[in-house]
Amino acid sequence: MNGNSAALTGTHARVVKTDEGDKLIAYRRYSPGRPQEDIYVVINFSGDPVKDYALVFPKAGQWNMLLNTDDAKYGREVTGVTTENLRTDGSQKIAVSLAPYSAQIFGLTKVEPSVLDLAELRDEWDESHGLAAENEETAETAEAE
Repeated sequence: MNGNSAALTGTHARVVKTDEGDKLIAYRRYSPGRPQEDIYVVINFSGDPVKDYALVFPKAGQWNMLLNTDDAKYGREVTGVTTENLRTDGSQKIAVSLAPYSAQIFGLTKVEPSVLDLAELRDEWDESHGLAAENEETAETAEAE
């Protein structure tokens, strides 16, 4: 993460969920002008694991786990309770699972279309609007000259 996200360097945060019974809190870090850099933090303050806890994420899309404090690289016994990279459903709900006394941080995946995808999309658009034949004729004329 290294502070590369505007959400991590800004001052905007909003608590999204508090659950005193399960001792869980979720909050969102964000930068108003850069919604693609949202960060979502979920913390389990309980000595018990949390399994498949439904949370509403701020945006639909693919959310990648950026940090899991239950990871072995942080030097403690790993419980194996984790949440993989997630895609929200139409309601933006995701079920997360956390180890006891742990936190997970998620970031929205930035999807940038490849040049190939854009060319394919342009060709489909031209074809569906009757422009494909015109473009082929123009290309043939340019090659002949």
